[in-house]
Amino acid sequence: MHRPTMAALAEGPSWLPWASVALALAGAGYGLFRTRLPKLVVRPLRATQSAPTRTLELLHSGLIGDYAAWLAIGVAIISGVLTVG
Repeated sequence: MHRPTMAALAEGPSWLPWASVALALAGAGYGLFRTRLPKLVVRPLRATQSAPTRTLELLHSGLIGDYAAWLAIGVAIISGVLTVG
């Protein structure tokens, strides 16, 4: 079907999905390899993390059980908020 030119403009620029993919890959790469990255790269990024994020990193070992436990805790909190509200 023929699509009008205005529909292409309403969807946004064509590079935007690729930019989000690149940003997601950069974030994942940082998370996976931050112990191997030079201190020059890690130190400024580490300084911008908040205290709650650092606390969560201490509580979360990265094992599959932690993911299941935190998912259950998150669902319970959301359920509680929706029940009260």
